[in-house]
Amino acid sequence: MKASYQLRRAPSRRLESPFSWGFLGVLLLALELLLPMCSDACCDLRRFESMKPKGDPAPPYNPGYQIKYECRPGYRRRFPVLPTSAVCQPDNTWAPALQEACTKILCQPPPQITNGEFTNSHKDTFEYNEVVTYRCKPSNGPDEYSLVGESKLVCSGPNGWSPDPPECKVVKCEYPALENGRLVSGFGKKFQYKSKVTFECLEGFSLEGSSTIACEADSTWEPEIPKCIKGKNFQTFTIKYDVSYRFVISGPYYIEITQHYK
Repeated sequence: MKASYQLRRAPSRRLESPFSWGFLGVLLLALELLLPMCSDACCDLRRFESMKPKGDPAPPYNPGYQIKYECRPGYRRRFPVLPTSAVCQPDNTWAPALQEACTKILCQPPPQITNGEFTNSHKDTFEYNEVVTYRCKPSNGPDEYSLVGESKLVCSGPNGWSPDPPECKVVKCEYPALENGRLVSGFGKKFQYKSKVTFECLEGFSLEGSSTIACEADSTWEPEIPKCIKGKNFQTFTIKYDVSYRFVISGPYYIEITQHYK
């Protein structure tokens, strides 16, 4: 009997990459087993128009976890007071069942002012942070009304407006005559609220006071009208300094004398 032998190459096995689909599948399965699932916790938080969760809670919410809500900006607690917190139950529900516990902050119309009006005056209520703008009505006399105060008011709380409403009145300052001086800006025949003028003195005179003044709400100039004083414009001041003298005696030894000038 004659036996014959034939050498054959064994088929090579391809090593799978650890990042192949099979490996990824095992990894996802492990993560799924390790991480708690929503079936074991309360996953979703109920959304409310007037409330939001306090802080920044993140799911999952295990049984016993308490969620607290607070009013959104522009809302306040409703009366009678309703609960604003709930606890995750073993059956993965929240208890108690919450309702809208906050209500919108509303303002009644802002105050009416004499000789003035505000925008949207036809409305009965205004919402939180809503803005109205005041303006003065035309005057029937020779001088126009000036709006003194802030022109814009904001609904800042239940029936509360800030800042205080302005007023419309005639503000008229006298002509700012300056002896031995002249106006360099702010020329006009009438000087109303917040009108500003700037002065300078004639040659040979120096200005005493502020060079720029403004017409204030009480129809007076602030600061007061300056004066032009004859003579040079100079200022007096005091200099304080110290002078030290050092006399070397021998080696490292010396005498130091300090004089103070004031």
